[in-house]
Amino acid sequence: MITKGKARDSIHAAFILQEGVADAHARDFTADQLDQASRIGDELAGFIDAAKFSLHMAIYDFRLDGAAADRVIGALNAKAEAGVTVRIAYFQPPKQPTPEAFALLGSDPAQLDDGLALGTRTLHERVQVKPIKQDPNLHPLAPPVQGEAINAPHNLMHSKYIVRDGITPQAAVLMGSANFTTDAWAVQDNNIVVFDPCPDLARY
Repeated sequence: MITKGKARDSIHAAFILQEGVADAHARDFTADQLDQASRIGDELAGFIDAAKFSLHMAIYDFRLDGAAADRVIGALNAKAEAGVTVRIAYFQPPKQPTPEAFALLGSDPAQLDDGLALGTRTLHERVQVKPIKQDPNLHPLAPPVQGEAINAPHNLMHSKYIVRDGITPQAAVLMGSANFTTDAWAVQDNNIVVFDPCPDLARY
């Protein structure tokens, strides 16, 4: 269930409650769960659709299914096609755990592949994508960073946010506890907070 909080000035919050229980490790969701994720995808895509100049996105986990994936990835691609600068930074772990290891921990099976699991969908060629990896010079146990990447001193990037039109007076920020996953939008309790407009936060 999605509950909209009372808007206060430029702050708008939404609270996501679990829609039943699912085996997230098997990516096995009910129709109601996928519908809830799709409705949240519509909200997120609406935020993206309003971009006029730029979208800067940092995401720990991006694994959407069905209509939610189509809507969000479609919105990002449409903006890139229209000439909006779209940049995505995502977490790429140094060692990929197995689904069985996640199950033993009772945790969300995040990042089972490359950190940006789009299934059969693809991002527009103009969408700029970079992984965030550990810098071996800052963390002795981290593997070497290959190719172009964003070096990080820590072993985990947990951010989830989008900065829209960040250097304009109309700049806005979407953030919150929810990863961009079907799990986070359907079978976990999470929140999404939009600051619109909020140029000071966007610049920071």
